[in-house]
Amino acid sequence: MLQNPTTLTVPLQRRHSLAEICRRYTISVIEDDAYAALTEVHIPAFAELIPELTWYITGMSKCFGPGLRIAFLKGPDKQSTQLLSGVLRALTVMSSPVTNALARQWISDGTADRMLAAIRQEAKVRQKMASVYLAGLDFRADMNGYHLWLPLPKMLNSNSSDVAAKLREQGISVVSGVAFCTDNNPPEALRLCLGGAKTRQQCEDNLKTLAEMLSDPFHFSSMAI
Repeated sequence: MLQNPTTLTVPLQRRHSLAEICRRYTISVIEDDAYAALTEVHIPAFAELIPELTWYITGMSKCFGPGLRIAFLKGPDKQSTQLLSGVLRALTVMSSPVTNALARQWISDGTADRMLAAIRQEAKVRQKMASVYLAGLDFRADMNGYHLWLPLPKMLNSNSSDVAAKLREQGISVVSGVAFCTDNNPPEALRLCLGGAKTRQQCEDNLKTLAEMLSDPFHFSSMAI
């Protein structure tokens, strides 16, 4: 769900096709579903489609706040999960008991649900701002997400790393597509964080500045020399 950085979600039909291939050839699946809690439309996870083959991982730091460093893992069977628990104990000893207790309390008493509702609502507001200021640009986004994926206009004639550096000088939270590349052909695109701005006004100001800079190659002309 809400893949980082492209914001894409694998559709249901494609999930069924992939699950069938994994089942046919006994292929294990590691499903990193860090942003799952933000989505409102339920699409079955691979852990639901092929639970006997899937390691499902999610957590709270991406959806509730980076300070809540706690993750949850569901293994394909009890024996496999116990083996992994032994490895985790050897590597990390244990997670923070205070963080564990806080997460459990928030989930049990409904605080987590209320926080999530407020976070989703704020995301919608900021995504709507982005759709207004970036209208005409070919970007990808999800209304419940806190980032968007923005291919650079060809007229800029600059690479994404240089453009990202220039935008960060203006206080705009962006990451070059190079940071997410696993080969030697990085996409000329930016991951724009909408959640980094402390207020809606700051977010709106950043979007306005971004739109103005991307509409005029002059802002990046010195990079192409």
